[in-house]
Amino acid sequence: MGPWYHFFRTRVQAPDGSVFRPIPIKRWYCKRCRKTASALPPFIHRYLHYDRDTVQEVLEVAVDLDGLIAVDGPSEDTLNRWIRGLFSDDVERFLLRAFPVVAGACTPKWGARSPEGSRVLQMSRAAVQQLWGTRSPPSWSPLLQRARLSYMNRYAA
Repeated sequence: MGPWYHFFRTRVQAPDGSVFRPIPIKRWYCKRCRKTASALPPFIHRYLHYDRDTVQEVLEVAVDLDGLIAVDGPSEDTLNRWIRGLFSDDVERFLLRAFPVVAGACTPKWGARSPEGSRVLQMSRAAVQQLWGTRSPPSWSPLLQRARLSYMNRYAA
């Protein structure tokens, strides 16, 4: 792979709704397979217009509690799309396959807005705890994003 081009991500939003300055994204080209790839910074999810911390914070509140009021944050439609995508059956299967012991013991939180989402949320937290132990990073949403991309043909490894 060699450097090929770059572009700017212009619509990445922070928790308060403000938009980041354009972020340069490096593109790479593989001569052998004739495909390109981009390397995103760790605080950006692929295909999402909000930063990692915003996605995680909104999903924590939206899945475990009933009702979310967001003034500057993502809309209700965006939130429902995130719940469908990041807490789908495919993501749950990926987590069960990758972390069978820890993930299998998780149950949905009683009274959760999205019981299936609550279970997947607990599974992702447990998986991050298993991977990192006591020095666990504060973010579990990259694991959900990786699980979500794993069942897409373009990103399957």
